Amino acid sequence: MNPPRKPSDQPDQPNGPPLRQSIDQRAILEFETVEEVLRYDANQTPVPDTVAERLKHSLGDATPPKPPVPWWKRLFGLTSQ
Repeated sequence: MNPPRKPSDQPDQPNGPPLRQSIDQRAILEFETVEEVLRYDANQTPVPDTVAERLKHSLGDATPPKPPVPWWKRLFGLTSQ
């Protein structure tokens, strides 16, 4: 039975190209939560001008919502309508 071969016993083989050359050399980003991914993506993605104009137009006429009436006022009929 032959003893196991040591790495130094192996004949010299030419160093071939790395197996994953097709992967971009960009930095790999890791995120803790999905929200962080969405925030990062939103900062990287420009909003088209037409969408920005429509959003400004939609929000321009909006009034802030009324705060909700507390449950105890609704219970005793103390809501001002």
